[in-house]
Amino acid sequence: MAGNLNIKSLVVISPRGTYIIPPSQTSLSIYESIFTPGIVCDATIVDFKDALGQMIMTGDEFLLVSLETPVSGTTIDYVFHVDNLTNVQSVGAQKVKTYTLTCVSEEAMTSKINFGKGYNDLCSNIIADIHKNYLKSGKQIITEPTVGQQNIVITPRTGFDAIRLVKTRSVSSVNKSSLYTYFETRQNNASVFKFVTIESLFKNSIVKSFRQADTQGINSKARDDDNILAYKVVNQFSATEKITLGGARKIVDLDGTTQIYNSKIVNTVDTNYADGGLSIASATSNVFTQAYTSANPMLTSFYVDNFVRPQNNIPQYSPDQQAYASLMLQNSLKIRVPGDLVLTAGSMINCTIIDKNELNIKEDPLLSGKFLVARIHHKIGRIEESPRYTCVMELLKGKYNEGV
Repeated sequence: MAGNLNIKSLVVISPRGTYIIPPSQTSLSIYESIFTPGIVCDATIVDFKDALGQMIMTGDEFLLVSLETPVSGTTIDYVFHVDNLTNVQSVGAQKVKTYTLTCVSEEAMTSKINFGKGYNDLCSNIIADIHKNYLKSGKQIITEPTVGQQNIVITPRTGFDAIRLVKTRSVSSVNKSSLYTYFETRQNNASVFKFVTIESLFKNSIVKSFRQADTQGINSKARDDDNILAYKVVNQFSATEKITLGGARKIVDLDGTTQIYNSKIVNTVDTNYADGGLSIASATSNVFTQAYTSANPMLTSFYVDNFVRPQNNIPQYSPDQQAYASLMLQNSLKIRVPGDLVLTAGSMINCTIIDKNELNIKEDPLLSGKFLVARIHHKIGRIEESPRYTCVMELLKGKYNEGV
């Protein structure tokens, strides 16, 4: 059945002992993203004997998780470092407690140690050295080749900060955008890290196809596990709507002389061309509030890395990088589907969504096609929930064209 999942084992290990957590008393949330290194896991546990309290949690514990999805037969093992214990509550009898274990990848903990070193090498080789020797990671790292040997001096800083520094100076030998990312994912059911361009991720093969089969265009042969349970399109302003509706808008620009980003919030209801004015409707008008009810101002920006730019002649992001990132961030879709461990951050999927504005059953050309899984939340509920396992994914589309 779609959404089924077996928690094969769930074990807390520490120098003071081992606690095997009954799977029936646990719910999990596992978060993966191509924009952040490492994976985060929240495990909510009902402890009838206060076993973890007796272990005396001190921050040196590990959580071992083994999961299996019966539909695809995929099995995956995680090793997390227990970062925090929160939401402790007593339930009923005195010894019964519920709490949440906030866990992170092991590399997130080893990254807290500062180091300094000088390099004169390719950026891809530098990243691999930091990953292995300073993050102390035993996981494989897959790197996309870079060009141009770099002379980089890393002043004392954490491993992730050092990687962020090198990332801004990396130029791909394959992809023009050179928009690199360093993140943890899974490949062949094993945890791996990737240092690759986002552009290269769009070239991956499709791992699974999904179809909105519960409304128009229902297919009696559709499998439950490939059905889109829900989807949401991020509300984007078009250029025409910016002029017509106006309202608060965040402007972020790059000073070409100083290479400094400036940010400000402006009100576009005036006639100032620089602020995108010529508005005929106030931000407080009915036409505006009916169209867009978000309390946050609309964002117009470059893709900005908030890391302090090193003193060199290489810009943080080239115009090609800025254009490519802006294109991706404008074409996003969120969907909820039955859970499957084959779905990972950085994988490609295919979506088919019916155009609700068409009388005939047709695919929506803009919401259908190939998508990159940018973020994914593996939501695993209690054993009595159905479906127990679902995935909420944030998807990016490479080009806003039909079927792309």
